[in-house]
Amino acid sequence: MAKRPDSAGDPLGYKDAIIHELHFRAFKDSNGDGVGDFPGWIQKLDHLQDLGVTCLWLLPFFPPPPKDDAYPIPDYMNVHSMYGTIDDFRFFLAAAHECTLQFSLARPSREADACWR
Repeated sequence: MAKRPDSAGDPLGYKDAIIHELHFRAFKDSNGDGVGDFPGWIQKLDHLQDLGVTCLWLLPFFPPPPKDDAYPIPDYMNVHSMYGTIDDFRFFLAAAHECTLQFSLARPSREADACWR
């Protein structure tokens, strides 16, 4: 199932999207360390597309903070080393766009960070 050509700019495009939450740790380990990673996920993009997925909901994949295992995120411009590198992410993003997949990124907001302090 291909996405509608105009859905990227459509604020209501989510209404007909088939969204798959990508749980990083559990989805396709490529290097044998038991943790899913960007190179492994690239190998499964065709499979997700064959299932009819049109949008990937990405959970946070940023480097972890020194406390609380999730909040506050100290660096939104990098990738946690267990998932790969920033270049692995860029390659994943380009490969996913070639498959016409869209993204929704779960990113904790500053307001959410304040609740955990």
